[in-house]
Amino acid sequence: MTHAEPFGDQRDPRLDAALRELLDGGNHEGFVARVMGRIQPRVSAWDELAQWARPGIAAAIIALAMLGFWGVLQIERSVAPTDVVEMAGLEPLDSDGLVGVALGAIR
Repeated sequence: MTHAEPFGDQRDPRLDAALRELLDGGNHEGFVARVMGRIQPRVSAWDELAQWARPGIAAAIIALAMLGFWGVLQIERSVAPTDVVEMAGLEPLDSDGLVGVALGAIR
């Protein structure tokens, strides 16, 4: 018992007739006019790039902001608090000095 393949290499006569009627229809000029009427007019390369400019600039600004934020976080992680104190030329406070600053006794 053999079954017909749904995707065999045989042509389907009903589909063939429907496509011929749709595509030919005896009116070649009318068909060409319908197809050409649906085609968008071709824009120049500069017009096409102009359509991409605004979203592209916005994406670049967002990417640069994220990259800058990431860079600041990396710098903050690489510099220890004691390095900042040493760069300022100050001695780090011990616990008594920190309490004194917090209470306002040492300025």
